[in-house]
Amino acid sequence: MNPEFINSQILAYLGDSVIELMARDYLIKESGLMKVNELYQRATHFVSAKAHTDFIHHCLDHSFLSEEEVSIFVFEPKQLDDEELELYKKWMDAKAQKNFEEADQYRAKLIEKGII
Repeated sequence: MNPEFINSQILAYLGDSVIELMARDYLIKESGLMKVNELYQRATHFVSAKAHTDFIHHCLDHSFLSEEEVSIFVFEPKQLDDEELELYKKWMDAKAQKNFEEADQYRAKLIEKGII
């Protein structure tokens, strides 16, 4: 499976499932929690947009990612006019809210305008 040719929604879905399995495994083995509701509440703490952002920042801060992987997460926009900046913000918001179809549409517009 080549991730370059897979829809970003599918990659995010697969990534979430892997992280959720790892979080559940950890919680069951290490936390001592036994009630399913408690396990679910704690697992959703690990599988969230904020948790993903914190994890990526940790990886970036400690040089855990390859140059190619970093290029996926790090983007420093050039000087943008107001319209371009608004488009960029909408793209970032859609990604943060895991609205990947909308994010892909904004990304396509940004590429079309030569912003990314």
